Amino acid sequence: MQKDVIKHNSIKIFIPHNLDYAFLDVEKNLKYAEELRNLYSNKKLNFSTIAIHHKKLRNPSEKELQKWIDKTL
Repeated sequence: MQKDVIKHNSIKIFIPHNLDYAFLDVEKNLKYAEELRNLYSNKKLNFSTIAIHHKKLRNPSEKELQKWIDKTL
C-alpha cells in the first residue's frame, strides 16, 4: 500500500500545474472506486489509473504520461 501512495504522489507532482485534473481517491470514496472498477473488465482497482479523454493509462511511466499530456495540450 505504501508503494501505491508514493506512486500516486509522484504522479500528482509530475502533472503540470497548468493542466486541469481531478484526483479521485478510490480508497476514501466508494463511488470513485466503483467508477475505476467499471473501467476494467476484471473489475479490479488498478492503481494508478489515469484517464485522458478515452485513453486509460495504468501505472504509466513519466515518459508515457508526458506523451499523453503533450497530446492534450
